[in-house]
Amino acid sequence: MTEALYSDILSSCLSVLIGGLSITIAIFTLATAFIINKRDMRNELEQQINEGGISLTLSRRIKATNNFINRMRKITNNSIGATIIFILGLLAYVVFQLIRPSWWIGILITIVGIGVIYTLCVIVLLFLWYRKTANI
Repeated sequence: MTEALYSDILSSCLSVLIGGLSITIAIFTLATAFIINKRDMRNELEQQINEGGISLTLSRRIKATNNFINRMRKITNNSIGATIIFILGLLAYVVFQLIRPSWWIGILITIVGIGVIYTLCVIVLLFLWYRKTANI
C-alpha cells in the first residue's frame, strides 16, 4: 500500500469517526431530553391521579408516556453503544498514526464500518418512532 493511499484512508476514517461521534452524541442528547420531559409529564399525571383518582384518559396518557420513555431509553442505550464504538475507533486511529502497520488498517476500517452501521440502526429506530408517532 502506498503512503498516499494509506494517508487518504486514515484521513477518511478520521472524518467518519468524528462525524459519527458527533451524530451519536446529538442523538443521545436529544433522546435524553425527551426522556426528562416525559418523566416530568408522567409525574404530573401521577399527581393528578393521586389528587383526583384515575380515569381512562389519564391511564392511557400514562401508558403512552411510559411507552415513549421505554423507546427513547432503547435509542439512548444504542447511541451510547455507537459512541463507544466511535471512541474505540478514534483510539485505534491514534495508535495507527503512531505505529503505522499497514495491515492493521483493516481493523480501523472494520471499526468505522461497525460504528456507521450501528449509528444508522439508531437513526432508523428514531425515524420509525417518528413515523409512527407523527402518522406520516
